[in-house]
Amino acid sequence: MNVGYGKAAITPVNGTHRLAGYIKRARPSACVLDDLYIKTIVYGSEKGDHLLVMTSVDLLAVDEMMVNDMRRIVKELTGSQEIIVAATHTHSAPSTLFRDPILAMFSTEFNEDYYQYFLSGFEKSLREAYNGVEKAKCVVATVNVQGIATNRNDPSIPIDNNVTVLKCCGNKVKAGVINYGVHPTVLGPDNTCVSRDLVGVTEDILSEKSGVDFVFINGAAGDVSTRFTRRNRTYDEVIRLGEQLADNIINEMSNAQWKEIEGSSLYRNSKLINLEYDIKKFEFISNESFMKLRLIESLHDVKHSRVAESIAEALDATRLIQGSIRGRRFVTIVITAYLIDRRLGLIVFPGEAPSKIALDCRKLTNIETIFAGYANGYYGYFSNKTITGTYEDLMTLFTKESVENVCSSVVNLCGWMEKLAIS
Repeated sequence: MNVGYGKAAITPVNGTHRLAGYIKRARPSACVLDDLYIKTIVYGSEKGDHLLVMTSVDLLAVDEMMVNDMRRIVKELTGSQEIIVAATHTHSAPSTLFRDPILAMFSTEFNEDYYQYFLSGFEKSLREAYNGVEKAKCVVATVNVQGIATNRNDPSIPIDNNVTVLKCCGNKVKAGVINYGVHPTVLGPDNTCVSRDLVGVTEDILSEKSGVDFVFINGAAGDVSTRFTRRNRTYDEVIRLGEQLADNIINEMSNAQWKEIEGSSLYRNSKLINLEYDIKKFEFISNESFMKLRLIESLHDVKHSRVAESIAEALDATRLIQGSIRGRRFVTIVITAYLIDRRLGLIVFPGEAPSKIALDCRKLTNIETIFAGYANGYYGYFSNKTITGTYEDLMTLFTKESVENVCSSVVNLCGWMEKLAIS
């Protein structure tokens, strides 16, 4: 396979910026704990008949405007339109890049200068990757890690603890992907420093110890976090958990069963899904008596104080969301699957997928699969209602039928990959 790699810093260089991810955090950024990056890997066949661009950005998410502008840059430079743009979902990166009101924390502080700086960073990373393409040996494997994250409402509910690892090594290029589904939110709403959070420490240690520039692609992380595994919300705890995750992956990689990926074929399948906003639910949640009752119920167990806090945040957010979607009933999203060499699958999901979707997908296929959440757009949560009345449930914008359609479409795409692989 032909592979190239490039990266650029996207840490704000001028002024202060409101940080995305926590609706109650009103103070702007005050410092930088570690730099934010945009990292790009270009994959192509040796014949040059197809090319796929995979980009990871240290942001809460990516909105449609970003993806469209980045796709335009890819087409102008490479001629391809096949791009996966995935956010690491750090909650310590600026919200000032977003025009989407949900991602911007319902603020109107869009910063055009910072947005252009972001796009120039992407173009720099793409040019470095595209101009540095060379033949490389690529291998993929799935490993398992424990003790990093749990279901963030009930630790006893199973989650996808698998990490898909893709490594490509040539004469100069040494780049890889780690795909793991987790809210990387060790740092909390009191933090006002820019940071990649858990993702950054994990990437840096993996890269240092392996000699491979690893790119983190978040997965089906909608209901998965470090809520019950972190000891506190300090940067020292970020380092501790990041080291633990990186070391677990490295240890598991030494015994992994690697499969070679030559990149001779690339298959693509997309599902366009029309989603209906759950207007009735928004109206019900807006009822003040319901809000008070739900909060009282959630506060009965002090061990779940963060659960209660998140529910309070969701109740506040739904009032704002209701205003932002007023007059709209439907929206269309795209979920895409790629299959490389009939050995490596990629699912591109534009939002917060519950971990169960990844588990269901793995039951259907033996193909090593990268499940890219927060990718090519952001449409919020898609709660499968394992537990009703949770933050994920309250923040799901769409009707139950729409969510079921999304979940079944993902499973069908995983089935499509398996059938194609064995045909």
